[in-house]
Amino acid sequence: MQKVSFLAFVLLLVIGTLSVVSADTNDSWEVKLYFTSLSSSSGNTSPPPAPATYERIFGINSTAIDGFDRDIDKPAPPEPQGDALDVYFPCEHEVVTRLATDIKSNDTDKWKLNIVMPSQSITHLRWDNTSLPADEDFIIIVDGSETDMQSKDMIELTSGANEITVHMGDIPTSTKPSDPPGGGSGGGGGGATGEEFENIASKHAQVSKVAAGENVRYEFSEDDIDLMTIQFTSLSNEGQTKTSVEVLKDTSALVDSSAPGKVYQNLNIWVGNVAFNEDDMEIPVVGFRVSKEWISDNDVESSSVVLCRYNDGEWTQLPTEVIDENENYFIYESETPGFSPFAISAIYEEEESSEDTISSSEEKYDDFVEEEEVVENDSNTPDSNATPGFSILLSMGVLLLMAMIFRKKG
Repeated sequence: MQKVSFLAFVLLLVIGTLSVVSADTNDSWEVKLYFTSLSSSSGNTSPPPAPATYERIFGINSTAIDGFDRDIDKPAPPEPQGDALDVYFPCEHEVVTRLATDIKSNDTDKWKLNIVMPSQSITHLRWDNTSLPADEDFIIIVDGSETDMQSKDMIELTSGANEITVHMGDIPTSTKPSDPPGGGSGGGGGGATGEEFENIASKHAQVSKVAAGENVRYEFSEDDIDLMTIQFTSLSNEGQTKTSVEVLKDTSALVDSSAPGKVYQNLNIWVGNVAFNEDDMEIPVVGFRVSKEWISDNDVESSSVVLCRYNDGEWTQLPTEVIDENENYFIYESETPGFSPFAISAIYEEEESSEDTISSSEEKYDDFVEEEEVVENDSNTPDSNATPGFSILLSMGVLLLMAMIFRKKG
């Protein structure tokens, strides 16, 4: 009997020990993400650059605190100079704003990374799915596209900038981001901004440092986008801020009507997020180009091209001017009060002239009616000078009558 009791005690002790180990394992874990950038250039003039690989770690620790934990988290290197791979967890800390290792408390279910990839490159993101807690669901979200991390171990990203979200546990029914920007550069994509998937020809994104009082400039050079630059003066310190552009096949799904005139290209442009918007910008200017061949084929003048913006249920033609030209394109700049759906459009001269003609005709008709009314009114008004002969005869009659009276008296 004593032996049975002793064995039972040992068995309970083992089970308890296993439970503690299991609980500790669930409370503290980490997963490594490997980002490898590869050149996608087809040129043969020089060898491609060596692959760049970054290791980034996310996880949970029961003793961790939100923000930067100097005992657990690891800062990321400074932003690289030039066209290079950059991956980090953004951190809200007065000094450390970039993390290479982001370990959070055990009530956390989401990690976010910012990535900027070199131009003409692809980036492979890999992870060891056996290192993930087996009893949890993990989804990695890139540009509105979700990947199950438990069943997959790699995704491919194109050049440009993007935000990556790792979500643990039950995934919300909608993973649409709270702020408009989305999207890596190049290729079609899903409608993370609300745009219809089948209407997106390509997506492009850039990240730039935003500081109060400084001029911020985003540049686009891909062949499938005619937007060239977005620039403004920042009124606040925001740090790394992304701008995203969707090149559309047709009118944006976010508007109720087509832009006026002959549309050259429809675009959705988003800059910043809910915390940083047009109220934090001064003199936003959009630079774009229009093909000379298109202008010739559509029989329009280069001066008729304007940038139209859709806002508050209507299209507005923005102040636009030609600032340069080359062999194939006219280069334009437009000032805009904010960012939303846009259209590069040519307003036909005949449309303007026909409006002027109608307006002129209406004015002439109004003048004609006024003249007719004046004539009719004049015809109904007695005119004392209408019969001048009658007055003369009357005067002569009076004089003769007076003469006859004087002669009789004489």
